[in-house]
Amino acid sequence: LQGSPGELFFKQAPLISSLVVLDDSHQLMPELECWRPDIVLTNPGWGLFPNKRLKAINGLKGRHISMIEHFHDYRQRFGYPDKHWQDNCPETILVSHAAGVEIAGRIPVSKIYQIKDYATALMRDELSMHRKASEREPTALLFLSQVVDGNGSGDGRFSYMGKFESMVLNDLVVHLPAIRDVFGVESFKMRCHPSRQSSPPLSFQKVVQQCGLTYELEAGGQVPFSRSLSSAKLVVGLSSMALYSAFLCGLPAVSIV
Repeated sequence: LQGSPGELFFKQAPLISSLVVLDDSHQLMPELECWRPDIVLTNPGWGLFPNKRLKAINGLKGRHISMIEHFHDYRQRFGYPDKHWQDNCPETILVSHAAGVEIAGRIPVSKIYQIKDYATALMRDELSMHRKASEREPTALLFLSQVVDGNGSGDGRFSYMGKFESMVLNDLVVHLPAIRDVFGVESFKMRCHPSRQSSPPLSFQKVVQQCGLTYELEAGGQVPFSRSLSSAKLVVGLSSMALYSAFLCGLPAVSIV
């Protein structure tokens, strides 16, 4: 989709020779019906898109394969607990960790494969490169902001953890003196979710300003995650997959839920 993190990623990918960018998600099925692809690879999210189109994709003649990178809410990504949510499930699910294989086994799919985790290996290499190029030691508390879907209701199917983010930030500010003493952080960096096209809500900015440390607001869609990690001494978040990625890269990672 135009303006999505995926558009920027695939434009930079060396092996992509042709890229079609859609102005609107409603153009997806007409385009797929014209292309008649042999394989449709999806990364299902928690919102209405692409959930409401998964069943239609299953109706195409090509194979439908979903790759899931998170470790929870697998069923919700295919429409659970709506009636007939199983009709949205693909033929095959790909995951990159053993934990994902176990969770995916609870979904009615015929094939589950664990593939090599290239993303984490690449992130570790990029993190090492950024830190070698920097003249400064990492001193930041990196807070990973999450998406808040309206009132956080998740279309009535589940609750986004992101709706508690303001509460978590307030608690974090209260305990910053202790965090600073234990971890030795000197600055506060808030990385916005890549899907946020604008600055965080003003309420979040006010909370960050109360921390008493130097601070920075960072657009996740414009700054590589490995660069964000390169200045971090401690990574804090709610339930973001990025938090687990930080842990895999060897950084102290704290989940507040």
